Amino acid sequence: MTIKIQRRALGLLGAGLGLALAGGLLSCGSGTSAPAGTLLPDSAFQVEWLSLNAPKQMKPGEVATVQVSFRNASDITWPDPKAAEPAATGAYAVRLAWRWRTSEDMPPGEGTTNRVDLAKPVGPGETATLSIDVTAPTQPGQYTLQLDLVQEMVSWFEAHGAAKQLAPVTVQ
Repeated sequence: MTIKIQRRALGLLGAGLGLALAGGLLSCGSGTSAPAGTLLPDSAFQVEWLSLNAPKQMKPGEVATVQVSFRNASDITWPDPKAAEPAATGAYAVRLAWRWRTSEDMPPGEGTTNRVDLAKPVGPGETATLSIDVTAPTQPGQYTLQLDLVQEMVSWFEAHGAAKQLAPVTVQ
C-alpha cells in the first residue's frame, strides 16, 4: 500500500536545487542516486525490517541501547549526511529515529527524539545495522516502541506507507 502525501515542496525544493547545483550529483554505490540536496522520489521510501533487539521491560526514565537491522527495499540509494548535501549538516539524509506510541492514530513523526545517521549510503538491497539509545517514558504503563526512517526536512517513511518496526514495552 502506498500513501502519497504532499510535501512542503516549494521551500524545500528551492533549497534542494541550490544545494544540488553547488554539490553536484550523489555517487553512492549501486542503484539510482538522487542529486545531492534533493527530495527522494516516492519509490525510495521502502524498507524491510530484519531484526530488532529491544527490551521487553524498562524502568521509568531508563536508557537502553536498541539495535535494529533493515534492508533498503527500494530502487534508490539512501544518502548518509555526507552524500545528502555538501555541508554534511544532515539535511536530506536518511536517518533512524524512534518514538513511544500510546495509540495507533499518532501522526508520523510525532513524539520522536534523537536520531542516528547511516554510516554510509545504503543502496538498493543493501542492509544496515544501527544502535540507538532509547529513553523510557517517565510514567509507568504499556507502550509500543516504534522505529522509523526519515529523510530529514522531507518526510517520514511511515507517511509513505513503509512497514513499521514495532516492539511492545512495559514501563514499570
